[in-house]
Amino acid sequence: MMNSILRSVVTILIGVVLIYMRDSAVALLIRIAGVAFLLPALASLVNLYVNRKAASKMALTFMTIIDVGSVAFGMWLLLAPYSFQNLFVKLMAVFVFLIALHQIIVVIASRNSVKVVLSMLVAPLLLAAVAVYLFMSAEVVVGTVILVLGICSVASGLFDLVIAFVVRRKISSDVVEIVVEEKK
Repeated sequence: MMNSILRSVVTILIGVVLIYMRDSAVALLIRIAGVAFLLPALASLVNLYVNRKAASKMALTFMTIIDVGSVAFGMWLLLAPYSFQNLFVKLMAVFVFLIALHQIIVVIASRNSVKVVLSMLVAPLLLAAVAVYLFMSAEVVVGTVILVLGICSVASGLFDLVIAFVVRRKISSDVVEIVVEEKK
């Protein structure tokens, strides 16, 4: 339960950041991805160098190639983030689609424990439609796409919060019913 709430709050915060920093958000997110490639690869290279006698020659060569490639890619993302804007928008659209798909599955799977109202499927279906649109039109002005992604992120986070509380309320009432039945 707390994971759902925390994930929802983080999703809402990311959406708010995307909405308010839409002009620089893409470059910032791409640079963060660059750091995410660069730092672990550097740490792995240092570890490989320190433990080079214990590693096999083939594993050492293979890991070195992967780590050097990750360092180079991370540096590229850090130094030239705007060259990845269209790719980034497409990846974010896929991410939003996967989130919408997850929400649809949660609603459908919870139909046994929660009365599924057709209106609960509206938000995830809209998110999926927006994701498909964003994927197909990544050449649109990136700021507009980031604004839409931010709004989708906030909507997704709010929807996850609603689902978390509805499921929690249903589980709590089921537990109360079980306890009352056991006392009888």
